[in-house]
Amino acid sequence: MADIFATIADSNAQRNRLHALQSYRKQTALIPLWPKAWLNLLSIKIELNQYDKELYHTYNQVKLTSNHNPEVTPLFIQLGIQAWQKLNNKTKSDMLRVITQQATSGPKNAKKLKPILQANNLLALTCMYAKATKQNTYNLCK
Repeated sequence: MADIFATIADSNAQRNRLHALQSYRKQTALIPLWPKAWLNLLSIKIELNQYDKELYHTYNQVKLTSNHNPEVTPLFIQLGIQAWQKLNNKTKSDMLRVITQQATSGPKNAKKLKPILQANNLLALTCMYAKATKQNTYNLCK
């Protein structure tokens, strides 16, 4: 009996996610310059495991629209880390650039990033990238 309820809950959750996907697509069409709209769409695409052309377009839109909104960068990084294993190599390289750029913006940002990167086994890779590109990541890589 428990399996029936789990299946119903899963199908309801999936239906809600698909509804959210449509809503977030509409949101980006209505306010295309708002980075949080693109973050919402990126988040649901990752949750739905849809690593397709739309996901990569959305990723690029987050990057473009967040240039003047640095407060969204930590959320963008969290999504990139969450999706890391399934991202293509080009996007992984770009995400490393975003991560190290955030770390070089100040010691407070580097300190916040460190436990997230450690928990996701990305600290060593990030530090290798930072060293190769000669970036000061404060205490991130110490």
